[in-house]
Amino acid sequence: MTSTSERTPRTDARFFPGWIVVGAAFVLLMANSGFIFYGQAVYLDALTDERGFSTGAASLGQSLVFVVGGLVGPRVGKLITDRDVRVVVLGGLITSWVAVVLLGRVEELWQLYGVNVLLGVGFSAAGLVPATTVVTRWFETRRSVALAIASTGLSVGGLTFTQLVAWWIRRDGLELATPWLVVVWAACTLPVVPLLWPTPEHRGVLASGAVAGSVAMGVAYEIAVRSRFFTMVTAGYVLVLGMQVGGITHLVKLGNERAGDGTGGRLIAGLTIASVVARLIGGVVADKQPLVRLAVGFAATQALALALLSQVESGLLLVLCAILFGATIGNILMLQPLLFADAMGARDYARVFALNQLIVVAGVALGPFLLGALHDATSYRLSYLVGAVLCAVGTVLLSRAGSTQAARAELDTERPAQA
Repeated sequence: MTSTSERTPRTDARFFPGWIVVGAAFVLLMANSGFIFYGQAVYLDALTDERGFSTGAASLGQSLVFVVGGLVGPRVGKLITDRDVRVVVLGGLITSWVAVVLLGRVEELWQLYGVNVLLGVGFSAAGLVPATTVVTRWFETRRSVALAIASTGLSVGGLTFTQLVAWWIRRDGLELATPWLVVVWAACTLPVVPLLWPTPEHRGVLASGAVAGSVAMGVAYEIAVRSRFFTMVTAGYVLVLGMQVGGITHLVKLGNERAGDGTGGRLIAGLTIASVVARLIGGVVADKQPLVRLAVGFAATQALALALLSQVESGLLLVLCAILFGATIGNILMLQPLLFADAMGARDYARVFALNQLIVVAGVALGPFLLGALHDATSYRLSYLVGAVLCAVGTVLLSRAGSTQAARAELDTERPAQA
């Protein structure tokens, strides 16, 4: 890896500063997930109860968050390739804060949709693409462990910040709660933004596992995005992640409808605890097992969890199903960036992953809206069952990608042609 300074990067540092970057990414993703990703389930319940919006209409608005996030993702990827990632992240945070405050004041659907467009921009600029890009740059070895720890923030955010969102909105209502939620959000994230050092060279060290004088490893963007591996993984994730987001978004409302108020909060708590524990275990396992095989196994289990959620009625069984669902969520999200980093390297990772996010957003947008529309037309029984079937189709597509090792070998043969 070529140094941007005149000094030779150190290789003998007693403490590797990349772990500080991992910690900063953990906090960033914890807030992004807790206040936006998992928070959507709480906002949906509040918007339908306090504002009188139908579940389908409010779900469509929430889908816009993910649509816009995907659409601006490639631009975010380009920005963090050309500029300091910390500037992009700070802009995304400020945009998100403004959007959440405005969310508490919406009265009409057009206002809700406009606010969700703004929230989608912030979600992308301060979310997975910048966080996983920075971690990937810092680690060439132990990358799966580093990404597992950083992305565990997604699950911890649901366990902590989403519970805070639910409690505050339940106590004070949407309008009064949202400004205080933003204060907490800012207090937690502003101190860590400066620690998202863009590359190891900024600290005068080498990436973990890198050799002095080496260049950034990886496949060129133009080759990577035309590969079979990119196509099949992306197609599979359109359905798998789309049904995951749909299932999460409606989980609070499903629990409260079937087993009474408060059940939805317990489902989210069980889901997020399972996600934290399973993701940490998965990060260790992913260092030793074929990544695509792991992704297929978790996707198949997610389809089973959605099918079970479509049928069970009692509060206890709902919590157990949510725990099973949660055990898949964290690992599916962790494996998404890891699959591309392992198969294609760090060279153009930000742009490759951003394009994947742009395409996958079709499923992410479809999930909440589809499950919401089916609920309004029938019930959550059919809604979650359809989600399970579509997730199973995505699992089959993902299984057709082949291994990351095979993808690397195939893509290596194409590099001379590009030169």
